[in-house]
Amino acid sequence: MDHLFNRLDGMYPQRWRAAFPGEDSIRNWREAWADAFIDAGITPQQVADGIRACARQYDWPPSITEFLKACSPQLDAEAAFSEACEQMRLREGGRDQWSHRAVYWAAVEFGTWDLRNASWQTAKGRWTRLLAEKLAQQDLPEVPPRRDALPAPGQGSADPEKVRVLIDDLRKKLAIRPASSASHDQKNGRKPG
Repeated sequence: MDHLFNRLDGMYPQRWRAAFPGEDSIRNWREAWADAFIDAGITPQQVADGIRACARQYDWPPSITEFLKACSPQLDAEAAFSEACEQMRLREGGRDQWSHRAVYWAAVEFGTWDLRNASWQTAKGRWTRLLAEKLAQQDLPEVPPRRDALPAPGQGSADPEKVRVLIDDLRKKLAIRPASSASHDQKNGRKPG
């Protein structure tokens, strides 16, 4: 609670601390907010999410009700679906920016192909269910950085000479005869080995 108090004091200088004329008021704040967090089942991760949300949403220090809403946002499912469609497209170039990790993980589970091809009307039921599941998940990981995908089978290319060198090197490490002598034996009718 001390960390949260200090973060809010840093985010809202002059405004936050002005609401607490003495130690009694700070102690009352700690107890009231701790009770509210327990009643709402707020996790430390949700508190961190709430701090970030407050920085984006509120010009003035939040009330406990506002802070609880910031910790567990109720996302508009249709807006989140639209965001997921756009951000998954942007992710191909590494330019995606997600408003909430639950939108990203719902998009991943929904599937990129479905996001590109489904209308809101056809996706509504499944998307709303997935988003609600992700919002309820307390240990939801951060959005990972984008990684380049491997090319589809038959779509990639490699330098044959480099591949031969690598294979010969592996054979040496594994104590297997080099490819050139194995193919020489086969040409001369000898069995390798």
